[in-house]
Amino acid sequence: LFDASSINAFPFILSNAASKHRVVATGSYSAPWGLTVAGKFTWATPLPRNVIGCLAGTATFPTGAPCTAIAYDIGGTGYQSLDLQVTKNFEWQDFANFYVRLDVLNVLNHENLVDYLDELGPDGLVFTGRFNPVGNITGVPRTLRASFGIRF
Repeated sequence: LFDASSINAFPFILSNAASKHRVVATGSYSAPWGLTVAGKFTWATPLPRNVIGCLAGTATFPTGAPCTAIAYDIGGTGYQSLDLQVTKNFEWQDFANFYVRLDVLNVLNHENLVDYLDELGPDGLVFTGRFNPVGNITGVPRTLRASFGIRF
């Protein structure tokens, strides 16, 4: 804190490190023929966006600075994924176990966009924020993955 006389001179903004709400639900089922079926559903609100807003000309914010930190949340669903898997185990003698596993990640193929498009108003504050429809994603698009291994 070298730029002001008190911590109160700095704005309080939302952290962009974690979603405000996040729900993760998992479950598994022992199906016929020795199959294990499992799933995981993840839902989270979008991460808040932190930007620096600046005023035009010689105008300043109440702190006396021409620029200030701003955080905003666009609302809606930020991250959503349903992952399913089926595993078959094969015992070999009394000390080893082979398995074959099939995963389908992001079954619903939800676009988990993470890049924002910011539009600042003349007051230096964000008046429109939205996800960039051609930007980066977090997680994976719908993905099919097969694996096998041995446990002993």
